[in-house]
Amino acid sequence: MSTSLYEGFGLSLVEALACGRPAFAFGGGAVAEVLNPIDPSLVVSLRDTSALVQRVSAFLALPADERVNKGERYRSEIMKRYPMSAAAASLKSLCQRIAAHS
Repeated sequence: MSTSLYEGFGLSLVEALACGRPAFAFGGGAVAEVLNPIDPSLVVSLRDTSALVQRVSAFLALPADERVNKGERYRSEIMKRYPMSAAAASLKSLCQRIAAHS
């Protein structure tokens, strides 16, 4: 859960989803861009703490197998959208550019 009013990307949210856990967050910054395609119910209006509590409570009230299924879907979506191979290739490219200019 993120109660930040502005989030540049939301890496912690992506990490939670990659672990099969829900990541409810206020929709500031890039949060909506990251979470909406995966599950729009994870995004809450800024400062609406009541809605945040309701969303978390609703998720916890789901049967265990439904929570697990959602978690598996979250993980699958994250792995498709943000594959580690792409991150590794980007990091390698950056290191090569830095080395070339040193």
